[in-house]
Amino acid sequence: MTVLRKCERCGAENRSQAKFCNRCGTALISQNEWVGSAGTGVLTMAGRRYFLALAWLALGFLTWFLSHKGIVKGNWSWVALFVAAISFVLTFQAFGRVLDAFKGMEGEEKVAQVLNDLPSQVWSVAHDIPFDGFNVDHLVFSRYGIFVIETKNWSGKITVKGSRLLVNGRRPFKDPTRQVKAAAAQVANELEKTLHRRPFVQAVVCFARGKLDKTQFLNSVIVTDIDNLLSIFNNRKSEVLSDTDLERIKLWLATKRNKESALKR
Repeated sequence: MTVLRKCERCGAENRSQAKFCNRCGTALISQNEWVGSAGTGVLTMAGRRYFLALAWLALGFLTWFLSHKGIVKGNWSWVALFVAAISFVLTFQAFGRVLDAFKGMEGEEKVAQVLNDLPSQVWSVAHDIPFDGFNVDHLVFSRYGIFVIETKNWSGKITVKGSRLLVNGRRPFKDPTRQVKAAAAQVANELEKTLHRRPFVQAVVCFARGKLDKTQFLNSVIVTDIDNLLSIFNNRKSEVLSDTDLERIKLWLATKRNKESALKR
């Protein structure tokens, strides 16, 4: 008996092995297969940092106990106390990074909620796309272009002065514009294989809590805040992607997620 797969858009029946509908060209995948959930990668990171913090805490108590009870003596007792002190400091830092991860997840969820207001008949939005060593927070695409969004949940006043990004008047330890440009380049590299040409991928940094006077460009990166995020997608008229391109992007996203799920098993 031949197993058929029904297209969600037009209702046509297709062979189970088919990747695209033979009538309308829609990728034969469900929305759940390619959309993803905002903050998932950050939550996983927070879990790893939490267990690391517990490990440092356990080591600190163990070495303190060995010294306090006289199980280790002489110079080794001082070594144990030194290790305990270092472990407690690292525990404090690790728990701080756990809190930072949860703040990052909160920011990604806020941005995802705003992106949900984009007209779904025009724009497609995916979240938390896995790559080797990093995740893309949000990918927005339509016939009018492809956008990679890096979310930062930093508070305060955000300003752009010349070629510098300032947060409360100071340069951040890590420049998010460099981070998102590298991510956009990686997306373009992979999509080149899928679309058989290299697409332009616009890099965007969005501050979920920080405020800018206006959306600006910095080293070809759009820098905006959550209040002005949707404005960068409005009034775009030049079509650069076809409907077939959009379906291929969705299939690419689904394939990446399926591979990640297989690796976790």
